[in-house]
Amino acid sequence: MTNNKLGYFILLLLSVGFVFSCKKETFEVDNLDLTEADPSFAIPLAKATLNLGDLEKEFDVGELIYNENDELFRLVYGQNLFEFDAGELIDLPSQNLNYDVTVPPSTASAFALAPAGSSVNFSETLNENFAFSNGEEVDSIRISSGALNISAYTDMQHDVTLNISIPYLKQNGVAYSSSIDLSYQGSTPTEDIVNLDLANYVLDLSKNGQTNNELEVNVEVTLTKTGQPYLGSESIGFDMELQLGSFESIWGYFGNFQNIVAQDTQSLPVFTNYISGDIHFADPQLNLYLRSSAGLPLGINFTGLYDVNSGSSQSLGGPGLTNIPTIPGASFIGDTAEFFHSINNSNTTPSLSELIDASPNQIVFELGAETNPDGVAQNFLTGNASVSGDIEVILPIYGYASNFSFQDTSDLDLEEALDLDTESNFDDKDIESATIRIISDNGLPLALGAQVYFLDENYVVLDSLFEDASLDNLIPSGVIDNSLPVTDPNFGKVIANTRRITDVKLDSEQLQSLISQGTRKVVYRANLNTSDADQMQDVKFYPEYELTVTLSAKINFNVNLSN
Repeated sequence: MTNNKLGYFILLLLSVGFVFSCKKETFEVDNLDLTEADPSFAIPLAKATLNLGDLEKEFDVGELIYNENDELFRLVYGQNLFEFDAGELIDLPSQNLNYDVTVPPSTASAFALAPAGSSVNFSETLNENFAFSNGEEVDSIRISSGALNISAYTDMQHDVTLNISIPYLKQNGVAYSSSIDLSYQGSTPTEDIVNLDLANYVLDLSKNGQTNNELEVNVEVTLTKTGQPYLGSESIGFDMELQLGSFESIWGYFGNFQNIVAQDTQSLPVFTNYISGDIHFADPQLNLYLRSSAGLPLGINFTGLYDVNSGSSQSLGGPGLTNIPTIPGASFIGDTAEFFHSINNSNTTPSLSELIDASPNQIVFELGAETNPDGVAQNFLTGNASVSGDIEVILPIYGYASNFSFQDTSDLDLEEALDLDTESNFDDKDIESATIRIISDNGLPLALGAQVYFLDENYVVLDSLFEDASLDNLIPSGVIDNSLPVTDPNFGKVIANTRRITDVKLDSEQLQSLISQGTRKVVYRANLNTSDADQMQDVKFYPEYELTVTLSAKINFNVNLSN
Protein backbone atom coordinates (compact mmCIF):
# COMPACT_ATOMS: atom_id res chain seq x y z
CA MET A 1 0.00 0.00 0.00
CA THR A 2 1.63 3.17 -1.17
CA ASN A 3 0.72 5.42 1.77
CA ASN A 4 2.48 3.03 4.15
CA LYS A 5 5.38 2.67 1.73
CA LEU A 6 5.88 6.42 1.87
CA GLY A 7 6.23 6.26 5.63
CA TYR A 8 8.52 3.26 5.42
CA PHE A 9 10.70 4.97 2.85
CA ILE A 10 11.20 8.03 5.06
CA LEU A 11 11.87 5.89 8.11
CA LEU A 12 14.41 3.84 6.23
CA LEU A 13 16.23 7.04 5.32
CA LEU A 14 16.25 8.06 8.98
CA SER A 15 17.54 4.69 10.14
CA VAL A 16 20.54 4.73 7.79
CA GLY A 17 22.37 7.26 9.93
CA PHE A 18 22.22 5.65 13.30
CA VAL A 19 22.71 2.04 12.27
CA PHE A 20 25.62 2.78 9.89
CA SER A 21 24.41 0.00 7.71
CA CYS A 22 27.11 0.49 5.06
CA LYS A 23 30.44 -1.17 6.01
CA LYS A 24 33.40 1.14 6.60
CA GLU A 25 36.80 0.33 5.08
CA THR A 26 39.39 -1.05 7.51
CA PHE A 27 42.51 1.08 7.97
CA GLU A 28 45.75 0.82 9.96
CA VAL A 29 46.06 3.11 12.97
CA ASP A 30 49.85 3.06 12.62
CA ASN A 31 49.56 4.85 9.29
CA LEU A 32 47.52 7.80 10.66
CA ASP A 33 48.99 11.26 10.20
CA LEU A 34 48.80 12.35 13.86
CA THR A 35 49.56 15.98 13.08
CA GLU A 36 46.10 16.39 11.51
CA ALA A 37 44.23 13.79 13.62
CA ASP A 38 40.90 14.87 15.17
CA PRO A 39 38.91 12.50 17.39
CA SER A 40 35.64 13.70 15.78
CA PHE A 41 34.65 13.88 12.13
CA ALA A 42 31.50 14.10 10.01
CA ILE A 43 30.23 11.42 7.66
CA PRO A 44 27.73 12.24 4.88
CA LEU A 45 25.28 9.38 5.00
CA ALA A 46 22.52 9.98 2.47
CA LYS A 47 20.61 12.52 0.49
CA ALA A 48 17.41 11.50 -1.14
CA THR A 49 14.75 13.37 -3.05
CA LEU A 50 11.44 11.65 -2.69
CA ASN A 51 9.15 12.43 -5.65
CA LEU A 52 5.69 11.03 -5.06
CA GLY A 53 5.16 10.17 -8.71
CA ASP A 54 8.44 8.24 -8.89
CA LEU A 55 7.79 6.58 -5.55
CA GLU A 56 4.41 5.38 -6.74
CA LYS A 57 5.92 3.82 -9.85
CA GLU A 58 8.49 1.97 -7.73
CA PHE A 59 6.18 0.59 -5.08
CA ASP A 60 2.85 0.30 -6.84
CA VAL A 61 3.55 -3.00 -8.59
CA GLY A 62 -0.17 -3.80 -8.53
CA GLU A 63 -0.95 -0.56 -10.37
CA LEU A 64 -3.39 0.45 -7.65
CA ILE A 65 -2.69 4.17 -7.95
CA TYR A 66 -3.69 6.56 -10.68
CA ASN A 67 -0.62 8.71 -11.32
CA GLU A 68 -0.71 11.64 -13.76
CA ASN A 69 1.01 15.00 -13.34
CA ASP A 70 -1.26 17.86 -12.27
CA GLU A 71 -3.97 15.35 -11.34
CA LEU A 72 -4.79 14.01 -7.91
CA PHE A 73 -3.34 10.72 -6.78
CA ARG A 74 -6.09 8.15 -6.52
CA LEU A 75 -5.98 4.79 -4.80
CA VAL A 76 -7.91 2.35 -6.98
CA TYR A 77 -9.05 -1.06 -5.76
CA GLY A 78 -11.14 -3.11 -8.15
CA GLN A 79 -12.48 -6.61 -8.50
CA ASN A 80 -15.22 -8.63 -10.14
CA LEU A 81 -18.39 -8.38 -8.08
CA PHE A 82 -20.55 -10.94 -9.87
CA GLU A 83 -20.97 -12.84 -13.10
CA PHE A 84 -23.73 -15.17 -14.17
CA ASP A 85 -24.73 -17.04 -17.32
CA ALA A 86 -27.93 -15.37 -18.41
CA GLY A 87 -28.64 -18.22 -20.82
CA GLU A 88 -29.21 -20.49 -17.83
CA LEU A 89 -32.21 -18.42 -16.72
CA ILE A 90 -34.43 -20.14 -19.30
CA ASP A 91 -35.40 -23.73 -18.62
CA LEU A 92 -36.56 -25.26 -21.89
CA PRO A 93 -39.49 -27.61 -21.25
CA SER A 94 -39.81 -30.90 -23.08
CA GLN A 95 -43.18 -31.42 -24.77
CA ASN A 96 -45.00 -34.75 -24.91
CA LEU A 97 -48.00 -35.00 -27.20
CA ASN A 98 -50.20 -38.13 -27.15
CA TYR A 99 -52.82 -37.96 -29.91
CA ASP A 100 -55.51 -40.35 -31.01
CA VAL A 101 -56.65 -39.69 -34.59
CA THR A 102 -60.41 -39.65 -35.00
CA VAL A 103 -61.76 -40.64 -38.41
CA PRO A 104 -64.57 -38.24 -39.35
CA PRO A 105 -67.97 -40.03 -39.56
CA SER A 106 -68.46 -39.23 -43.26
CA THR A 107 -64.98 -40.52 -44.04
CA ALA A 108 -65.59 -43.68 -42.01
CA SER A 109 -68.87 -44.37 -43.87
CA ALA A 110 -67.23 -43.90 -47.25
CA PHE A 111 -64.29 -46.09 -46.29
CA ALA A 112 -66.59 -48.89 -45.07
CA LEU A 113 -68.34 -49.01 -48.44
CA ALA A 114 -65.22 -48.61 -50.55
CA PRO A 115 -63.81 -51.59 -52.48
CA ALA A 116 -60.34 -52.96 -51.78
CA GLY A 117 -57.58 -50.73 -53.07
CA SER A 118 -59.60 -47.57 -52.56
CA SER A 119 -58.22 -44.70 -50.45
CA VAL A 120 -59.72 -41.90 -48.41
CA ASN A 121 -58.01 -38.83 -46.91
CA PHE A 122 -58.60 -36.45 -44.05
CA SER A 123 -56.48 -34.01 -42.04
CA GLU A 124 -56.32 -32.37 -38.63
CA THR A 125 -54.42 -29.45 -37.06
CA LEU A 126 -53.19 -29.69 -33.48
CA ASN A 127 -52.05 -26.76 -31.30
CA GLU A 128 -49.94 -27.52 -28.25
CA ASN A 129 -49.10 -24.90 -25.61
CA PHE A 130 -45.61 -24.73 -24.14
CA ALA A 131 -45.59 -24.18 -20.37
CA PHE A 132 -42.48 -22.27 -19.23
CA SER A 133 -41.61 -22.13 -15.53
CA ASN A 134 -41.37 -18.34 -15.08
CA GLY A 135 -44.20 -17.10 -17.25
CA GLU A 136 -41.97 -16.63 -20.30
CA GLU A 137 -43.71 -15.73 -23.54
CA VAL A 138 -41.44 -17.23 -26.16
CA ASP A 139 -41.60 -16.26 -29.81
CA SER A 140 -38.87 -18.40 -31.32
CA ILE A 141 -35.97 -20.69 -30.47
CA ARG A 142 -32.91 -21.43 -32.57
CA ILE A 143 -32.13 -24.90 -31.30
CA SER A 144 -28.56 -25.91 -30.53
CA SER A 145 -29.32 -29.44 -29.37
CA GLY A 146 -32.51 -31.44 -29.15
CA ALA A 147 -34.50 -34.27 -30.64
CA LEU A 148 -37.95 -34.99 -32.07
CA ASN A 149 -39.20 -38.54 -31.56
CA ILE A 150 -42.49 -39.73 -33.10
CA SER A 151 -43.96 -43.14 -32.39
CA ALA A 152 -47.04 -44.02 -34.54
CA TYR A 153 -49.36 -47.00 -34.25
CA THR A 154 -52.68 -48.48 -35.45
CA ASP A 155 -54.71 -51.68 -34.98
CA MET A 156 -56.46 -51.32 -38.35
CA GLN A 157 -56.19 -54.25 -40.77
CA HIS A 158 -55.72 -51.70 -43.53
CA ASP A 159 -52.85 -49.55 -44.78
CA VAL A 160 -52.41 -46.23 -42.96
CA THR A 161 -50.10 -43.38 -43.94
CA LEU A 162 -49.50 -40.44 -41.58
CA ASN A 163 -47.96 -37.26 -43.00
CA ILE A 164 -46.95 -35.22 -39.95
CA SER A 165 -45.70 -31.69 -40.51
CA ILE A 166 -44.72 -28.87 -38.16
CA PRO A 167 -44.95 -25.75 -40.33
CA TYR A 168 -43.10 -23.49 -37.90
CA LEU A 169 -40.21 -25.88 -37.23
CA LYS A 170 -37.74 -25.12 -39.99
CA GLN A 171 -34.19 -25.80 -41.06
CA ASN A 172 -32.73 -23.50 -43.67
CA GLY A 173 -36.23 -22.16 -44.29
CA VAL A 174 -37.76 -25.59 -45.01
CA ALA A 175 -40.56 -26.76 -42.70
CA TYR A 176 -40.33 -30.17 -41.08
CA SER A 177 -42.47 -32.93 -42.61
CA SER A 178 -42.36 -36.71 -42.28
CA SER A 179 -44.38 -39.54 -43.82
CA ILE A 180 -44.94 -42.59 -41.60
CA ASP A 181 -46.01 -45.82 -43.30
CA LEU A 182 -48.24 -48.11 -41.21
CA SER A 183 -49.10 -50.67 -43.92
CA TYR A 184 -50.90 -53.80 -42.67
CA GLN A 185 -48.55 -56.79 -42.53
CA GLY A 186 -51.02 -59.49 -41.51
CA SER A 187 -51.09 -58.75 -37.77
CA THR A 188 -51.79 -55.81 -35.47
CA PRO A 189 -50.79 -53.45 -34.10
CA THR A 190 -48.69 -51.87 -36.80
CA GLU A 191 -46.03 -49.46 -35.47
CA ASP A 192 -43.26 -47.20 -36.77
CA ILE A 193 -40.81 -44.71 -35.18
CA VAL A 194 -39.23 -41.52 -36.57
CA ASN A 195 -36.29 -39.75 -34.87
CA LEU A 196 -34.99 -36.29 -35.82
CA ASP A 197 -31.94 -34.37 -34.61
CA LEU A 198 -33.14 -30.80 -34.04
CA ALA A 199 -29.71 -29.10 -34.11
CA ASN A 200 -29.85 -25.92 -36.24
CA TYR A 201 -33.64 -25.98 -36.46
CA VAL A 202 -35.67 -22.84 -35.70
CA LEU A 203 -38.90 -23.32 -33.76
CA ASP A 204 -41.36 -20.44 -34.19
CA LEU A 205 -43.82 -20.54 -31.27
CA SER A 206 -45.45 -17.28 -32.38
CA LYS A 207 -46.85 -18.82 -35.59
CA ASN A 208 -45.35 -16.02 -37.59
CA GLY A 209 -46.20 -13.30 -35.07
CA GLN A 210 -49.75 -14.39 -34.23
CA THR A 211 -49.20 -15.67 -30.66
CA ASN A 212 -46.52 -17.14 -28.40
CA ASN A 213 -45.72 -20.43 -26.65
CA GLU A 214 -47.75 -22.40 -29.20
CA LEU A 215 -46.69 -25.39 -31.28
CA GLU A 216 -48.73 -26.24 -34.39
CA VAL A 217 -48.77 -29.79 -35.76
CA ASN A 218 -50.58 -30.77 -38.97
CA VAL A 219 -51.57 -34.40 -39.59
CA GLU A 220 -52.73 -35.78 -42.96
CA VAL A 221 -54.10 -39.34 -42.86
CA THR A 222 -54.52 -41.66 -45.85
CA LEU A 223 -56.46 -44.92 -45.39
CA THR A 224 -56.21 -47.63 -48.10
CA LYS A 225 -58.64 -50.59 -48.10
CA THR A 226 -57.00 -54.04 -47.99
CA GLY A 227 -60.16 -56.18 -48.19
CA GLN A 228 -60.07 -56.97 -44.49
CA PRO A 229 -63.02 -56.12 -42.30
CA TYR A 230 -63.47 -52.52 -41.13
CA LEU A 231 -65.39 -52.16 -37.91
CA GLY A 232 -65.06 -48.39 -37.41
CA SER A 233 -63.80 -48.84 -33.83
CA GLU A 234 -60.15 -49.27 -34.75
CA SER A 235 -57.59 -46.76 -33.43
CA ILE A 236 -54.88 -44.65 -35.03
CA GLY A 237 -52.53 -42.53 -32.95
CA PHE A 238 -49.03 -41.24 -32.35
CA ASP A 239 -46.86 -40.04 -29.46
CA MET A 240 -44.60 -37.09 -30.16
CA GLU A 241 -41.76 -36.14 -27.80
CA LEU A 242 -40.05 -32.79 -28.38
CA GLN A 243 -36.84 -32.62 -26.36
CA LEU A 244 -35.15 -29.21 -26.28
CA GLY A 245 -31.68 -29.57 -24.84
CA SER A 246 -30.12 -26.15 -25.40
CA PHE A 247 -30.58 -23.12 -27.57
CA GLU A 248 -28.33 -21.01 -29.74
CA SER A 249 -30.72 -18.11 -29.29
CA ILE A 250 -34.18 -17.52 -27.93
CA TRP A 251 -36.57 -14.58 -28.39
CA GLY A 252 -39.64 -13.33 -26.57
CA TYR A 253 -40.49 -11.92 -23.16
CA PHE A 254 -38.74 -13.87 -20.42
CA GLY A 255 -40.62 -12.66 -17.37
CA ASN A 256 -39.49 -11.14 -14.11
CA PHE A 257 -36.75 -13.26 -12.57
CA GLN A 258 -36.01 -12.02 -9.06
CA ASN A 259 -33.67 -12.86 -6.20
CA ILE A 260 -30.60 -12.98 -8.41
CA VAL A 261 -28.27 -12.30 -5.48
CA ALA A 262 -24.56 -11.64 -5.29
CA GLN A 263 -22.26 -10.91 -2.37
CA ASP A 264 -18.56 -10.12 -2.31
CA THR A 265 -15.93 -8.43 -0.17
CA GLN A 266 -13.43 -5.76 -1.25
CA SER A 267 -10.22 -5.43 0.75
CA LEU A 268 -8.81 -1.95 1.40
CA PRO A 269 -5.03 -2.32 1.86
CA VAL A 270 -4.77 1.42 2.61
CA PHE A 271 -5.55 0.50 6.21
CA THR A 272 -3.01 -2.34 6.44
CA ASN A 273 -0.62 -1.84 9.41
CA TYR A 274 -2.93 0.91 10.62
CA ILE A 275 -2.67 1.40 14.39
CA SER A 276 -4.68 4.46 15.34
CA GLY A 277 -5.71 7.95 14.32
CA ASP A 278 -8.17 9.44 11.92
CA ILE A 279 -7.94 9.46 8.15
CA HIS A 280 -10.57 11.18 6.06
CA PHE A 281 -11.13 10.86 2.32
CA ALA A 282 -13.12 13.86 1.13
CA ASP A 283 -14.33 12.44 -2.19
CA PRO A 284 -14.41 8.61 -2.26
CA GLN A 285 -16.26 6.80 -5.03
CA LEU A 286 -17.60 3.32 -5.64
CA ASN A 287 -17.94 2.80 -9.37
CA LEU A 288 -20.06 -0.03 -10.73
CA TYR A 289 -19.28 -1.26 -14.25
CA LEU A 290 -21.71 -3.73 -15.84
CA ARG A 291 -21.45 -5.58 -19.13
CA SER A 292 -24.23 -7.65 -20.65
CA SER A 293 -24.46 -9.66 -23.84
CA ALA A 294 -28.02 -10.61 -22.87
CA GLY A 295 -30.85 -8.84 -24.63
CA LEU A 296 -32.91 -8.18 -21.53
CA PRO A 297 -32.93 -5.23 -19.14
CA LEU A 298 -31.88 -5.65 -15.54
CA GLY A 299 -32.71 -3.89 -12.32
CA ILE A 300 -29.95 -3.88 -9.70
CA ASN A 301 -30.06 -2.54 -6.17
CA PHE A 302 -27.66 -2.88 -3.28
CA THR A 303 -29.35 -4.59 -0.36
CA GLY A 304 -26.32 -4.04 1.83
CA LEU A 305 -23.06 -2.12 1.75
CA TYR A 306 -21.17 -2.09 5.02
CA ASP A 307 -17.85 -2.65 6.75
CA VAL A 308 -17.05 -5.36 9.27
CA ASN A 309 -13.92 -3.83 10.76
CA SER A 310 -13.27 -4.27 14.49
CA GLY A 311 -16.91 -4.73 15.35
CA SER A 312 -18.01 -1.67 13.39
CA SER A 313 -21.13 -2.13 11.34
CA GLN A 314 -21.42 1.17 9.50
CA SER A 315 -23.97 0.57 6.72
CA LEU A 316 -24.97 2.80 3.84
CA GLY A 317 -28.30 3.60 2.22
CA GLY A 318 -29.53 6.30 -0.12
CA PRO A 319 -30.54 6.61 -3.78
CA GLY A 320 -27.09 5.72 -5.03
CA LEU A 321 -27.71 2.20 -3.75
CA THR A 322 -31.46 1.76 -4.13
CA ASN A 323 -32.42 3.89 -7.15
CA ILE A 324 -29.99 2.64 -9.76
CA PRO A 325 -31.42 3.21 -13.27
CA THR A 326 -32.58 0.21 -15.28
CA ILE A 327 -29.64 -1.39 -17.03
CA PRO A 328 -30.38 -1.81 -20.74
CA GLY A 329 -29.75 -5.10 -22.46
CA ALA A 330 -27.75 -5.76 -25.60
CA SER A 331 -29.36 -4.41 -28.77
CA PHE A 332 -28.57 -7.36 -31.02
CA ILE A 333 -26.75 -10.67 -30.99
CA GLY A 334 -23.05 -9.97 -30.73
CA ASP A 335 -23.61 -6.64 -29.00
CA THR A 336 -22.41 -5.94 -25.44
CA ALA A 337 -24.28 -3.34 -23.44
CA GLU A 338 -22.16 -1.38 -20.97
CA PHE A 339 -23.42 0.51 -17.96
CA PHE A 340 -21.72 2.77 -15.42
CA HIS A 341 -23.01 3.92 -12.06
CA SER A 342 -21.16 5.91 -9.42
CA ILE A 343 -21.84 5.79 -5.70
CA ASN A 344 -20.47 8.80 -3.83
CA ASN A 345 -21.15 11.25 -1.04
CA SER A 346 -23.96 12.95 -2.98
CA ASN A 347 -26.17 9.85 -3.17
CA THR A 348 -25.48 7.92 0.05
CA THR A 349 -26.83 8.21 3.58
CA PRO A 350 -24.75 8.42 5.70
CA SER A 351 -22.08 9.63 3.31
CA LEU A 352 -19.62 7.26 1.73
CA SER A 353 -16.84 9.25 3.43
CA GLU A 354 -18.30 8.26 6.80
CA LEU A 355 -18.05 4.59 5.86
CA ILE A 356 -14.43 4.99 4.74
CA ASP A 357 -13.61 7.14 7.80
CA ALA A 358 -14.27 4.06 9.94
CA SER A 359 -11.00 2.67 8.45
CA PRO A 360 -12.47 -0.65 7.32
CA ASN A 361 -10.08 -3.38 6.19
CA GLN A 362 -12.91 -4.76 4.08
CA ILE A 363 -16.19 -3.57 2.61
CA VAL A 364 -19.01 -6.06 2.04
CA PHE A 365 -21.29 -5.64 -0.98
CA GLU A 366 -24.68 -7.34 -1.16
CA LEU A 367 -26.94 -6.79 -4.13
CA GLY A 368 -30.04 -8.18 -5.74
CA ALA A 369 -31.00 -8.19 -9.40
CA GLU A 370 -34.18 -8.79 -11.40
CA THR A 371 -34.98 -9.09 -15.08
CA ASN A 372 -37.43 -6.81 -16.89
CA PRO A 373 -37.98 -4.49 -13.91
CA ASP A 374 -40.16 -2.16 -16.02
CA GLY A 375 -42.55 -4.82 -17.28
CA VAL A 376 -43.06 -6.60 -20.60
CA ALA A 377 -40.28 -6.05 -23.15
CA GLN A 378 -38.84 -7.83 -26.15
CA ASN A 379 -35.94 -9.98 -24.95
CA PHE A 380 -33.39 -12.26 -26.48
CA LEU A 381 -30.69 -14.53 -25.13
CA THR A 382 -27.92 -16.57 -26.65
CA GLY A 383 -26.72 -19.78 -25.11
CA ASN A 384 -23.52 -18.12 -23.90
CA ALA A 385 -25.04 -14.77 -22.87
CA SER A 386 -23.56 -13.43 -19.65
CA VAL A 387 -23.90 -10.50 -17.31
CA SER A 388 -20.97 -9.34 -15.19
CA GLY A 389 -20.33 -6.52 -12.80
CA ASP A 390 -17.09 -5.04 -11.50
CA ILE A 391 -16.78 -2.76 -8.50
CA GLU A 392 -14.03 -0.17 -8.25
CA VAL A 393 -13.23 1.65 -5.03
CA ILE A 394 -11.55 4.98 -5.80
CA LEU A 395 -10.00 6.99 -3.00
CA PRO A 396 -8.60 10.29 -4.27
CA ILE A 397 -5.78 11.37 -1.94
CA TYR A 398 -7.80 14.38 -0.97
CA GLY A 399 -8.76 14.82 2.66
CA TYR A 400 -6.90 14.85 5.94
CA ALA A 401 -5.07 12.48 8.28
CA SER A 402 -4.80 13.11 12.01
CA ASN A 403 -2.48 11.04 14.21
CA PHE A 404 -2.49 8.31 11.58
CA SER A 405 -0.02 5.76 12.98
CA PHE A 406 1.51 2.64 11.54
CA GLN A 407 4.60 0.56 12.18
CA ASP A 408 6.83 -2.20 10.87
CA THR A 409 9.57 -4.43 12.28
CA SER A 410 12.87 -5.55 10.78
CA ASP A 411 15.96 -7.46 11.93
CA LEU A 412 18.98 -5.52 13.24
CA ASP A 413 22.26 -6.74 14.74
CA LEU A 414 23.51 -3.39 16.00
CA GLU A 415 27.10 -4.49 16.68
CA GLU A 416 27.42 -5.91 13.18
CA ALA A 417 25.72 -2.87 11.64
CA LEU A 418 28.24 -0.56 13.38
CA ASP A 419 31.12 -2.75 12.19
CA LEU A 420 32.28 -3.31 15.77
CA ASP A 421 32.86 -7.04 15.58
CA THR A 422 36.11 -8.80 16.51
CA GLU A 423 37.65 -8.21 13.07
CA SER A 424 37.14 -4.44 13.25
CA ASN A 425 39.74 -1.87 14.35
CA PHE A 426 37.14 -0.40 16.74
CA ASP A 427 34.77 -1.67 19.36
CA ASP A 428 31.84 0.00 21.07
CA LYS A 429 34.10 1.54 23.74
CA ASP A 430 35.97 3.55 21.11
CA ILE A 431 32.87 5.64 20.30
CA GLU A 432 32.29 8.56 22.63
CA SER A 433 29.10 9.75 20.92
CA ALA A 434 27.32 9.92 17.59
CA THR A 435 25.14 12.76 16.34
CA ILE A 436 22.77 12.28 13.41
CA ARG A 437 21.71 15.41 11.54
CA ILE A 438 18.47 15.29 9.57
CA ILE A 439 17.78 18.13 7.13
CA SER A 440 14.36 18.05 5.52
CA ASP A 441 12.95 20.17 2.71
CA ASN A 442 9.30 19.17 2.56
CA GLY A 443 6.97 19.96 -0.32
CA LEU A 444 4.30 17.53 0.90
CA PRO A 445 1.16 18.60 2.79
CA LEU A 446 2.19 16.07 5.40
CA ALA A 447 3.99 16.32 8.75
CA LEU A 448 5.87 13.26 9.92
CA GLY A 449 6.57 12.25 13.48
CA ALA A 450 8.69 9.17 14.00
CA GLN A 451 10.03 6.87 16.67
CA VAL A 452 12.38 3.92 16.46
CA TYR A 453 12.41 1.19 19.11
CA PHE A 454 15.28 -1.26 19.69
CA LEU A 455 14.24 -4.76 20.76
CA ASP A 456 16.05 -7.93 21.81
CA GLU A 457 15.37 -11.30 20.22
CA ASN A 458 12.36 -11.77 22.54
CA TYR A 459 10.83 -8.50 21.33
CA VAL A 460 11.49 -6.76 24.64
CA VAL A 461 11.92 -2.99 24.14
CA LEU A 462 15.44 -1.91 25.16
CA ASP A 463 15.45 1.77 24.18
CA SER A 464 14.16 4.29 21.68
CA LEU A 465 15.92 6.66 19.31
CA PHE A 466 14.05 9.83 20.24
CA GLU A 467 13.56 10.94 23.84
CA ASP A 468 10.09 12.31 23.15
CA ALA A 469 7.77 9.32 23.07
CA SER A 470 4.88 11.39 21.75
CA LEU A 471 6.09 11.13 18.13
CA ASP A 472 6.65 14.86 17.81
CA ASN A 473 6.78 16.76 14.54
CA LEU A 474 10.08 15.61 13.01
CA ILE A 475 9.40 16.81 9.45
CA PRO A 476 6.90 19.70 9.26
CA SER A 477 4.32 19.97 6.49
CA GLY A 478 4.72 22.13 3.40
CA VAL A 479 2.83 25.42 3.34
CA ILE A 480 -0.79 25.47 2.13
CA ASP A 481 -2.93 28.54 1.52
CA ASN A 482 -6.21 27.67 3.22
CA SER A 483 -7.78 31.01 2.37
CA LEU A 484 -8.67 29.87 -1.15
CA PRO A 485 -12.26 28.81 -1.90
CA VAL A 486 -12.88 25.09 -2.24
CA THR A 487 -13.73 25.60 -5.93
CA ASP A 488 -10.28 27.07 -6.64
CA PRO A 489 -8.02 24.52 -8.44
CA ASN A 490 -5.20 25.39 -6.01
CA PHE A 491 -7.30 24.72 -2.93
CA GLY A 492 -5.50 22.19 -0.73
CA LYS A 493 -2.25 22.35 -2.77
CA VAL A 494 1.23 23.01 -1.38
CA ILE A 495 2.45 26.48 -2.34
CA ALA A 496 5.87 26.46 -0.58
CA ASN A 497 8.31 23.99 0.95
CA THR A 498 9.25 23.90 4.65
CA ARG A 499 12.85 23.32 5.80
CA ARG A 500 13.97 21.93 9.18
CA ILE A 501 17.25 20.72 10.74
CA THR A 502 17.08 18.10 13.51
CA ASP A 503 20.05 16.68 15.48
CA VAL A 504 19.77 13.36 17.32
CA LYS A 505 22.59 12.42 19.71
CA LEU A 506 23.51 8.96 20.97
CA ASP A 507 26.17 8.80 23.70
CA SER A 508 28.59 5.97 24.37
CA GLU A 509 26.55 4.64 27.26
CA GLN A 510 23.44 4.28 25.08
CA LEU A 511 25.32 2.51 22.30
CA GLN A 512 27.12 0.16 24.68
CA SER A 513 23.86 -0.63 26.47
CA LEU A 514 22.08 -1.47 23.22
CA ILE A 515 24.94 -3.71 22.11
CA SER A 516 25.40 -5.46 25.44
CA GLN A 517 21.68 -6.15 25.81
CA GLY A 518 21.65 -7.83 22.40
CA THR A 519 19.71 -5.59 20.03
CA ARG A 520 18.22 -7.89 17.35
CA LYS A 521 15.10 -6.09 16.14
CA VAL A 522 14.08 -2.57 15.32
CA VAL A 523 10.52 -1.25 15.16
CA TYR A 524 9.83 1.77 12.97
CA ARG A 525 6.75 3.68 14.02
CA ALA A 526 5.40 6.71 12.22
CA ASN A 527 2.73 9.24 12.99
CA LEU A 528 1.31 11.30 10.13
CA ASN A 529 -0.68 14.51 10.19
CA THR A 530 -1.71 16.47 7.15
CA SER A 531 -1.51 20.25 7.30
CA ASP A 532 -4.09 21.66 9.76
CA ALA A 533 -5.59 18.20 10.29
CA ASP A 534 -6.74 19.29 13.75
CA GLN A 535 -9.07 21.71 11.93
CA MET A 536 -10.23 18.95 9.53
CA GLN A 537 -8.68 20.87 6.63
CA ASP A 538 -8.67 18.86 3.39
CA VAL A 539 -5.42 18.75 1.40
CA LYS A 540 -4.48 17.26 -1.96
CA PHE A 541 -1.60 15.02 -3.04
CA TYR A 542 -0.09 15.34 -6.51
CA PRO A 543 2.63 13.27 -8.22
CA GLU A 544 4.92 16.30 -8.57
CA TYR A 545 5.22 16.79 -4.79
CA GLU A 546 8.75 16.20 -3.43
CA LEU A 547 10.49 15.71 -0.09
CA THR A 548 14.27 15.97 0.18
CA VAL A 549 16.00 14.45 3.22
CA THR A 550 19.75 14.85 3.85
CA LEU A 551 21.42 12.70 6.53
CA SER A 552 24.89 13.08 8.02
CA ALA A 553 26.57 11.76 11.16
CA LYS A 554 29.20 13.27 13.40
CA ILE A 555 31.09 10.60 15.36
CA ASN A 556 33.33 11.31 18.35
CA PHE A 557 35.92 8.58 18.93
CA ASN A 558 37.96 7.87 22.03
CA VAL A 559 41.30 7.60 20.23
CA ASN A 560 44.54 7.50 22.20
CA LEU A 561 46.92 9.23 19.78
CA SER A 562 50.00 8.71 21.96
CA ASN A 563 50.09 4.92 21.52
